[in-house]
Amino acid sequence: MTARRLTPPDGGPGTSDHVLVIGGRRRAYRVHVPPVVPLGAPLVIQFHGGGGNGTGLDRLTRFHALADRRRFVVVSPNGFDRKWNDGRRPGEVDDVGFVAALIDCLAGWLPIDRGRVYAVGISNGAMMAARLASQLPDRIAAFAQVAGTVAADAPSWWHPDRPVPFIQIHGSVDDIVPYVGGPVRTRRRGGTDRGRVLGVDEWAALVATRNGATGPEITGIDPDVTVRTWRGPTAQCDVEFWRVEGGGHTWPGGIQYLPLGIVGATSATFDATAEIWRFVSAHNV
Repeated sequence: MTARRLTPPDGGPGTSDHVLVIGGRRRAYRVHVPPVVPLGAPLVIQFHGGGGNGTGLDRLTRFHALADRRRFVVVSPNGFDRKWNDGRRPGEVDDVGFVAALIDCLAGWLPIDRGRVYAVGISNGAMMAARLASQLPDRIAAFAQVAGTVAADAPSWWHPDRPVPFIQIHGSVDDIVPYVGGPVRTRRRGGTDRGRVLGVDEWAALVATRNGATGPEITGIDPDVTVRTWRGPTAQCDVEFWRVEGGGHTWPGGIQYLPLGIVGATSATFDATAEIWRFVSAHNV
C-alpha cells in the first residue's frame, strides 16, 4: 500500500497538523516536536477514544508538556470517521497499515529512533494499541492502555511474535468498557453495537502468558490503586496492570473531561501519563 504526505515536513519545534493519503483516504494527524530534538528521539503515538480526535487528545493526556521536558516526539493521528478498527468488529479501514506508514513518514523527516516507538491509547484507542501489539510488534517497542482491553475473540488472533511490554490502567467501575468484560457501552442512547471485550483479568492473563512472564507481584498505592506486575526472562516480558478502585472511563491524573454521570470518577492518586512514560521509555525493539 502506497502512502503520500500532502503537507510539507516541518521539523521545527511546536505543534503542527498534517495529512497522509493512504489507501485512497486522507488521514489527518497532529505532530508535537519539543524545543530540542536529540538524534534518536523516542516517538509516542497516542490514540484517541471512539468519537474523539487527535487534535483534542492532548488536553487529556498532556504528553506534549512531558515531551518538551523529556525530549521526545508525539504524534496524535485521527481515526477514520472518529474511530479505530481495533478488531472488535469487521472493518474495511486498514488502520494497522496507516500506523506503519505514519511511522515511516515521521522517520523520514524527524530524527526519531525507530527502536523506541511507543503506542498509547484510551478506550477505542487503547484497544487499537492492543491490536498493534499483535500485528506490528517489530515496529513498536512497548504498549500502554487506559480504559480499554481487547476484542473478546483476541485469544484466537492475538499472537505477537515476540514478548511485548505492556502497561494497562483501568477503573473498576468503568461503565463504558466494563472491567469484567462483555459488551462495550455507548455514552449515547440508541447507539450502535460496539462489540465485546475481554475482562481486565482475562486480558492480563493472556498478555502475561504470551510474554512468558510470571507473577503477579501485587502492590497497593493508597487509597485506591492496586498494581499487579509480571516479569519474565527479559525486560521485554514486563507486564503491569493497574486497577483504580472506583475509577471510571477516565485518565488518572487528568481532567474530568465529562460529567461523573457519563464517564465516572477520575483518580488523582497518580499521574497515568508519567507512569506510562516511566514504563514504555525503558523499552526498545
